[in-house]
Amino acid sequence: MTIFKGRIMKLSKKYKVQNGFTLVELMVVIVIIGILAGGVGIKLLGNLEKAKAGATKAQVMVFHNAVKMFKIDTNFFPDSLNELVEDPGDLDGWQEDGYLDGVIEIPLDGWGYEYEYEIEGSRYYIWSLGADGEDGGEGYNADIYNIQLSRE
Repeated sequence: MTIFKGRIMKLSKKYKVQNGFTLVELMVVIVIIGILAGGVGIKLLGNLEKAKAGATKAQVMVFHNAVKMFKIDTNFFPDSLNELVEDPGDLDGWQEDGYLDGVIEIPLDGWGYEYEYEIEGSRYYIWSLGADGEDGGEGYNADIYNIQLSRE
């Protein structure tokens, strides 16, 4: 019986079982994960910009319609977008709760910039400066105007 036990001991030492992964295997897995994460990250970033642009367009149209309602109720255009949520105090017909349901201050656009607002005679313009926060631009840097959106 001792001889049998000795042979098992010798065999187990000779054919030692290794647990775990080799460094090469770990490196291959890390590289694969990095490639997948990079591809997903790039795709996600593109969708994020698209979502910001979509949300900004929707918000510009909400302001556009709110300014129309303000004009109908008061017979004047608001001096600023803030008058859509804050009573200007000197106008009859202003809606008690404002023109943006549940909003207490004008939100920023999708990229964190303030919306622009201007009145020219009987026309008004509301716009976002886009991703770069500057006039003009192309793609996601392009300005988003209410007059462009109302024609679409």
